[in-house]
Amino acid sequence: MGFDIFGLNAKNKKGEYFRNNVWGWRPLQMLIQMLHPHLSEKQSEDLGMNNGGKFNAKFADKLATELKNVTTDKDKFKVAHKNIMEALGVIGANKDGSSWYECTLEEFKENVLNFAEFCENSGGFEVD
Repeated sequence: MGFDIFGLNAKNKKGEYFRNNVWGWRPLQMLIQMLHPHLSEKQSEDLGMNNGGKFNAKFADKLATELKNVTTDKDKFKVAHKNIMEALGVIGANKDGSSWYECTLEEFKENVLNFAEFCENSGGFEVD
């Protein structure tokens, strides 16, 4: 299972399409929700379901900036990564104590920056 994110009014190829499997999307989703604690219940739900939830260009542009900014503050990003991995580890813990969602700080950063680039060029996006 995965998440297909489509640009609503893409400026170029980079803003047309973004895909993550569920293991990549959940940590990213949690970071978005951390950066936007004011999201409505429906918006939070739309981020986590393949239901066609739409987010406008203003949101996408702001999110792109925030995602890039959070990765440049190494200490803040490290704490966010640790908190997200711990939270998801509880949800997806394997018998050996590892997590299905586990990813390194660098893998997470790469995914965050790839999504930021998509958002910046998407003109808004839809989560399918």
